[in-house]
Amino acid sequence: MIEDFDASTDPVELIRKLRRSLGRIFHDTNNPLAIVSGNAQFLLEVGRSMELESDLIQPMQDIEEASERVADGLKEISMLRDRIGDYLKQRADVELRNPGSLE
Repeated sequence: MIEDFDASTDPVELIRKLRRSLGRIFHDTNNPLAIVSGNAQFLLEVGRSMELESDLIQPMQDIEEASERVADGLKEISMLRDRIGDYLKQRADVELRNPGSLE
């Protein structure tokens, strides 16, 4: 949570908390997004098969396109989380090889 980010906390621990927060945000957003996107695609298919007018189809397309933009943003969050994980792993590897080198 945001309140976990305290200026007095060790910087490495802050980075770990940030990584966990990014993971939680990703999962908490991705799961409902999958439902919205899946339902928008389903409604589009039904609407097209029923040959509904374009003013009824367009809002469904808008939802599907917006879902894709949010999904793209979530991919960036996931990549950032992975990069932070790589950084933490490299830092731990350096510390194991050279104790005290990162102080």
